Amino acid sequence: MQFSLDPGVMVAFVMITTRLVTVFVVAPPCSGALMPNRMRIAIAAGLGVAMAPGSSTAVDGVIPTDIIDKVLAFAGATA
Repeated sequence: MQFSLDPGVMVAFVMITTRLVTVFVVAPPCSGALMPNRMRIAIAAGLGVAMAPGSSTAVDGVIPTDIIDKVLAFAGATA
């Protein structure tokens, strides 16, 4: 049995899940003791799985992963 995963979908999943976990940890409705950490991560991962296939393509069909270069360029342009 073989599985093949599109790298673009995996990058999209990781990016979406990271953003959602951050929101669930920081946002006031979700950051209280009412929702355990495991549940926050599980919900974020589930939403990431659901959203990744639709988000895996960008304008040119490639997800930009060179964010560090862009941030440094922006910081240099505004400094």
